[in-house]
Amino acid sequence: MISKRQLARGRMPDGQPNPLDVHIGNRLRLRRVYLGITQKDLATLAGISHQQIQQYEIGGNRISAQRLWIFSRLLNVPVGFFFEDMDKEMIAKVFSMLPVSDFRDLCIDECKIEERSDIQELVSAYMRLIRSRRKPLAECFLRLIDEISRTSGHEGEVSLRACLVKKLAGLK
Repeated sequence: MISKRQLARGRMPDGQPNPLDVHIGNRLRLRRVYLGITQKDLATLAGISHQQIQQYEIGGNRISAQRLWIFSRLLNVPVGFFFEDMDKEMIAKVFSMLPVSDFRDLCIDECKIEERSDIQELVSAYMRLIRSRRKPLAECFLRLIDEISRTSGHEGEVSLRACLVKKLAGLK
């Protein structure tokens, strides 16, 4: 049985490392090896022990935001590199640990943006606009969706709004 302390430290209920930590560690190893840097050399550059690098790479220890930023600079990649190529099963497993099921459901089930041609079309049109006109238009559009959902009683518009907010937030 896993303790509350282990759960709080990001372990899965079966005691295994959190799949997100394992994924980030794999991406760290991938980039380090690609650049031909040893664990010892990376550890020296980061000011930590090579054993700590080993633990990060297997997901045994969680990488702090500060350390992830340092690794991104040392390995010459954006921080987002460490989160690329996550499969849906792993994401679902990570979200399964969250206590709020509505949030999980919204993020996994309703926001399948890539499968929504209407949203893709809208976002493509949005991106063709001059940058200075994007924010006011997005705000106006989201207010319109809010008004429609309040007056029509259609909950579907609320999930559409959440999907759009998520997608547009990544495009600013």
